[in-house]
Formats: sequence, C-alpha cells, structure tokens
Amino acid sequence: MNRRIDRLGGIILNEFFPFYQYWSYFPKQSTSEVAAINAAVHLLWEEGNISSCGPDKYQVIDTQAEPSQSLLLPRVYIVDVIIPQCPCMLFQHTGKLCIHLVTARMEHFNGPCVAWTEIESANQ
Repeated sequence: MNRRIDRLGGIILNEFFPFYQYWSYFPKQSTSEVAAINAAVHLLWEEGNISSCGPDKYQVIDTQAEPSQSLLLPRVYIVDVIIPQCPCMLFQHTGKLCIHLVTARMEHFNGPCVAWTEIESANQ
C-alpha cells in the first residue's frame, strides 16, 4: 500500500471536504482563515498534543490558545469525532469545525504523526 497516496487522500478528505461541508460555497477557494486553521491543526498533530481517551474520543492539548488566556495554558479539550463535539468557545458559538475537532479527526483517520514520520524517514 502506498502510504504517501493515502496521506494525500487523508489531507483531501479531512481538510478540503469539511471546508465545503461547513462553509458556504463562496469563495470557491480556501480562505486565509482555513489555511490558518489547517496550519494550527498540523502543528498540534505533529507535536503529539493529542491522545485517545475512549472510542472515538480524543484529548487535545491546545498550547496555541489566545494570549489573553495565558494563565490558563495549556487548555485540554475532550473531543468526539463521530458526533462532532468540542467544548471550545469557537465550536460552541458557531458550530464550525475548530482546530481541536480537525486535529482529532486527523488522528482518528490517519493515526499518530510518529508513524508517518517513520515511514518518510525510511523512504529517504
């Protein structure tokens, strides 16, 4: 099985399809907001700030919270990937995918980042 093709498929399914599912179809390309969310998601996933805490539930440690919340860092969120739920303010107020939910979905569908970096290292 070609893991690089699987990784590309995972990126397309988990980053671009939810964009069209939860945001309007105008504009047709990703906005800077989506690009910033995806960059934050990859950073959380690559740093290993996520762990499984039950079937389809993940604990996401957000070290990138707002500076005004610096006394509360790091914040821990328990996220359900099957029934999209996250206790963060963004998801509670808008219902849109937040970085915690997207990170949990990435971990759920792709597995831990360590497995991908080991494969990349072995292929080089």
